Amino acid sequence: MIVGIDLGTTHSLVARWYQSETQLAPNSLGEFLTPSVLAIGNEGQVLVGKSARERALTHPNFGRLNVQTQHGHCKRNSAWQ
Repeated sequence: MIVGIDLGTTHSLVARWYQSETQLAPNSLGEFLTPSVLAIGNEGQVLVGKSARERALTHPNFGRLNVQTQHGHCKRNSAWQ
């Protein structure tokens, strides 16, 4: 089995090559595309994907949209330290 991960700038996707065919892997919500977003929840938990995107839209200081484009950049924000 071969697993491929596409960490896109807006969405991420996982697939595998198994028994001569490609199979997409669903996320915990049963969807194939996962938004590339990180956020911090009300109780300090790390949110990823769809729930993180919703949190980042309503609480922009606690989320990061387009995470892939921000790799390697250092930003100071008390929510992310």
